[in-house]
Amino acid sequence: LFRSVTVGKDTLKVVKAGVKYGELSDGDFDITIGSVSGLWDFQSENPVVPEQSKITEALKHVNYKNIQFNGNKIRIIDPEAKLDLGGIAKGYVADELTTLLEKEGVTSAVINLGGNISTIGGKPDGSPFIIGIEKPYTDRTEIIGTTTADNQTVVTSGIYERQFQKDGKIYHHVLSSKTGYPVETQLEAVSLVAKKGRSMDIDAMSTICLMKGADGGKAFIKKQKGVEAVFSAQGKEVAKTKGMKFTAE
Repeated sequence: LFRSVTVGKDTLKVVKAGVKYGELSDGDFDITIGSVSGLWDFQSENPVVPEQSKITEALKHVNYKNIQFNGNKIRIIDPEAKLDLGGIAKGYVADELTTLLEKEGVTSAVINLGGNISTIGGKPDGSPFIIGIEKPYTDRTEIIGTTTADNQTVVTSGIYERQFQKDGKIYHHVLSSKTGYPVETQLEAVSLVAKKGRSMDIDAMSTICLMKGADGGKAFIKKQKGVEAVFSAQGKEVAKTKGMKFTAE
């Protein structure tokens, strides 16, 4: 029932990071949300809001503290728990791609995984890359402003990426580990910048900031070393950290 599973180094690294961010966010970010996220289908032609009873039952199995590690083995002591690495895995892939390209001798590149951007060096002429920060709900056609990146990673998380409307209410894909419903946030998007190789970290952190809102998110980022942030709502910047290089449109 509670048997350990031997996993590869990639899985181990991502799951361990997921647990770390569970602790850092006081459980807001919880990679065992899978039992709950499995009830929601944001891609469906006819999306439905899951029944409260099903959400209540699924929430009983959300607790990252049920994950245990032993060398390269992982076990989850709740057999009903399910992992959902959607808030962190893409950042890991961006970091790995960056490492791979550098090993092959690439000295100037932008890796864009849609929301996760990693840069190797700057432009060939020595100037930094200019990265546009998307205006929410414009389907990548407009930006709220730009930041620069040179050997850095930029990650944006937004509630607009996957969502649907039902009875006049918007339901988005950033789910609360406490309620099982989309988090009540005043924010539409959060963009974070850190040095190259930290895409996985700021992938998780950007989701945490969305959950905590502008004030809570800013306070959270202030405690993290080497991370800067810009928070947006209603299509414009509403807050940013002191060191964030951001030029509004």
